[in-house]
Amino acid sequence: MHIFTIRKFSIALLCSGFFTMNVMAQYSLKEADREFDKLNFSIAVKKYEKAYVSKPSMKAVEGMAKSYLQMRNFQLAEAWYEKLVAMPGAPADSYISYAAVLKNNGKYTEAKKQYQYLRDNHFPGVEGSAMNRMIRSCDSAVFWMNHPTDVQLRNLSFINTEYADWGCLSFSGGLLFLSDRLEHGYDNKKYGWTGNGYTKLFFADAARAIKPLDNNNINGAFHTGLVTLSADASEMILSKTDNAVKREHKVGGQEVSTVGFSLYQSRYANGKWSAITPLSFGAAAKGYSIGDPFLTTDGKHLYFSSDMPGGYGGADIYQVDRLSDGSWSTPVNLGPKVNTNGDERCPAFDEKGNFYFASDNLIGMGGLDIFIVPGGNYQKVDPVNMGYPVNSSEDDFSLRFKDSSAGYLSSNRQGGKGNDDVYSFQLNASTLAPSFIKLNGKVVNKTTLTPIANAVVTITDSSRNERRQTSTDNEGVFSFRLDTISTYQVKAEKTGYLHDNGTSVDISTLDNGDSAFVLLKLDSILLNQPQRLFAQIGNIYFDFDKWDLKPEMKADVDKVVHILQMEPTLKVKISAYTDSRGNASYNMKLSQHRAQSVVDYMKEKGIDEDRLEAKGYGETHLVNGCSDGVPCTEAEHLQNRRVEFTLLKR
Repeated sequence: MHIFTIRKFSIALLCSGFFTMNVMAQYSLKEADREFDKLNFSIAVKKYEKAYVSKPSMKAVEGMAKSYLQMRNFQLAEAWYEKLVAMPGAPADSYISYAAVLKNNGKYTEAKKQYQYLRDNHFPGVEGSAMNRMIRSCDSAVFWMNHPTDVQLRNLSFINTEYADWGCLSFSGGLLFLSDRLEHGYDNKKYGWTGNGYTKLFFADAARAIKPLDNNNINGAFHTGLVTLSADASEMILSKTDNAVKREHKVGGQEVSTVGFSLYQSRYANGKWSAITPLSFGAAAKGYSIGDPFLTTDGKHLYFSSDMPGGYGGADIYQVDRLSDGSWSTPVNLGPKVNTNGDERCPAFDEKGNFYFASDNLIGMGGLDIFIVPGGNYQKVDPVNMGYPVNSSEDDFSLRFKDSSAGYLSSNRQGGKGNDDVYSFQLNASTLAPSFIKLNGKVVNKTTLTPIANAVVTITDSSRNERRQTSTDNEGVFSFRLDTISTYQVKAEKTGYLHDNGTSVDISTLDNGDSAFVLLKLDSILLNQPQRLFAQIGNIYFDFDKWDLKPEMKADVDKVVHILQMEPTLKVKISAYTDSRGNASYNMKLSQHRAQSVVDYMKEKGIDEDRLEAKGYGETHLVNGCSDGVPCTEAEHLQNRRVEFTLLKR
């Protein structure tokens, strides 16, 4: 009777716990959905993860994938979309988004396969012509990466931070730029979409001292967007959000109220900008946004981007003319050669009259790409993609010239300091550095030494923080043309392989026309195989009767931390052991302390506890014959006082 009662009570507890877990998961999902529908993606993604930990579900995975995509975190979006499309019944749009983030991450061959799969299997709502355009984009991107243009890019590291820094142009001997950094001296309110601050306009003077623009006429409580200046810098036209002006639209099937951008004007006199006044031709009060202004050098024409009704798709580019009384004409759409059913942003001209803009729906490398219309005749001349390295697999936009051949652009490409970064560019860079050294290389499987085709290879110039990419051919071969004597960091990545820290290549001893070679080895991700990962990161051994992590041990654990940071759909089991000396029961507790010390350190490094499993095995799994009573050296006992890591799927 007592045994039956105890068993029944235990079952009741288990069922009660399961019910509570389900309720918690459902509650977390509802909370996450509410934040997602309010566009608070940085908050929603945490709640979806909490729901997933309580009870894994397609809804939670889809929520995380979509949230990371909206936050432009393409690496984490890829990981969750990969998991989502592997689930039975995954929605068709998830396959499209998965292909897009593969493209954003430079994995063009894999993205192309997804687009071909979507086209050939006739998914509902998927147009074959659209998939063919994306397939052409993938092929074009590979070609552009292997045939880079004569443009030199440099990361403006004195401006860029871990936040989004973008929209740069020259002013008063320094630079104006936008940033959503939090330490700007306002109220430091966070924007729920990104988790960062609201975007403000900053000024970096000639001495590189940075501060927000010095009065509240330009910056306010909410977002300040792109600005444009007259030729003499006495007039500014800027985009801003006004919390009093709302726009209604649907997100996830729900009506959502968001704040739109409007255009304003300000005058510069006596070292200050005047109070802003709205432009006459339209505002967000009409239910749409107007932003990304560009004023021509004669001050007579203004170009901008807007999602106003009557366009071709998302945001289109329009033009207005300044009339004799200072007012503005009715906006005119630039037409179908420029505008598509996607988004067109950031119009600009150079001194020669060439027209530039960014688009996410023309044949491009991924995200927003920058295009040029030679001669500026956008009604008759097709836009031309500016290729690599002006464009990358991610967002590239807001190109502005400071003279006839140099200027600034913005990009959230990998290798930057934060989200969006500002880069300076110099056209016809080869005329500045005619000499070159060729770096050849090959990417192979670390275990089998077989070549890895279509791996993405990234090279970073350590002296200038410049970064370029290419992909390997069918034999795993790649090459770069280097025009600067420097030390370069070279790394490769491919889906299904552990992220590699790369290798350093010093070409300072080489002469013009010489070549160098580098071999990159990637370790494939194999689940439930502790020895593979154990061998890949090195050995972690404890001192006798100790469980604290020494500095050299932490360096090895950091390698596992890096893997988990790059692969969010994986978790790790930490298995700890002792040698045979001492009491077996004590050794079991000691090994558990060792496993837990690793878990505690990884939590300090930002890994969620639900992704870490600690298990102590005491002296039960010796790697050699040093069992009780067997004489062994200290070095032999040390081999048993170890930690092993096993990668698992979440």
